[in-house]
Amino acid sequence: MIAEVIVDLSNKQLDRPFDYLIADELMPALGYRVTVPFGNKHQTGFVVRLKRDSEYDSSRLKSIENKLDEYPILDTELLRLMDFMVGRFNARQVDVIRLLLPSKLRSGVIFDKTVEYIRLSDGATADDLPLKQKNKRKLIEALAQGGDVRRTVLNATYGKTNVDALLVDGRIQLYTSVSRIQPYREMAVNDKQVTLNAQQQAVFN
Repeated sequence: MIAEVIVDLSNKQLDRPFDYLIADELMPALGYRVTVPFGNKHQTGFVVRLKRDSEYDSSRLKSIENKLDEYPILDTELLRLMDFMVGRFNARQVDVIRLLLPSKLRSGVIFDKTVEYIRLSDGATADDLPLKQKNKRKLIEALAQGGDVRRTVLNATYGKTNVDALLVDGRIQLYTSVSRIQPYREMAVNDKQVTLNAQQQAVFN
């Protein structure tokens, strides 16, 4: 499979897609940010199209090195919008892509999100806790019944002091979950058909 890649360099002479080979382990690749060999350097690029064959000698094509993200940052709608803006405003493809991307992604300031969870230690119970330590007992009972809970939730519900004390005596355990923050959140798609009046239709046309 061949990928058409827009290299992230704003240069009129480079304002076209370049063909690269795609290894099977990097599929699917459409819409992904990738690194590619370009000249004697390694550049960031954006996969804007996929095709089976290239007009160039495939033996001379270089390969995409890797993906930079776990998700495509350009979906089909954004790719269509890019094509429209390039045609309508005579803009460079990479400049349009930069406009479409979230600012934090353009600047590289996308961090992994770390969330702390609390779980009940094996065999831990509240049986030997003093009856007056109600919040500690309730916390342990909640973990026993409901499973792992975010530390922030337990702090707000039962008190940070109680959570810290139970961590110290080993009745509960702390672990972290790391996930990559995505620049786009899932959005509900409204498929409802809208009927335009004559005046609206005239403006739309």
